[in-house]
Formats: sequence, structure tokens, C-alpha cells
Amino acid sequence: MLDEMIADTGAGADTAEQARAQKLALVRSMERADRIHAAMRCRGYCGRFWLSDDFCCTGADWLLGILMLFLTGGVASFVLF
Repeated sequence: MLDEMIADTGAGADTAEQARAQKLALVRSMERADRIHAAMRCRGYCGRFWLSDDFCCTGADWLLGILMLFLTGGVASFVLF
């Protein structure tokens, strides 16, 4: 379609080559975007980027964290002593 428009305007061969190069760049970029999107979907992307502002620590999170500290400290002291 773009080639037909270029031919109708009587533009030179350089313009036609530039148009072909631009079309090729557009097609390649669209294919790359499709591949990137497929890779993101494969890794669990569901349409939303999760930010750290979306998460909050609850009392259960703090309790689990303290419990893990004591457990890992107990294991480390058992191994070291």
C-alpha cells in the first residue's frame, strides 16, 4: 500500500527504499514486542505491575519473620557449637 502511494507521487528510488526499510523496521519491532509479551506471560505477567506500595505487613507477617529469625538462629547455634 505504501509502495503504491510512493509510486503515485513519482518519488525517486531512494524514497521507495527508505519506505521499505521503515516497513521492515516496523514489522521487526512488532514481532519483537510480541515475543517479549509472550515471554512476560510465560513468567506470570497478568497485565499489572505489582509495586511495593501494594503490599503491607500484617501481624502474621511480623510473627512469621520473628519465628524464622529464632529458628535460623537456633540452627546456626546448634551447628556452630
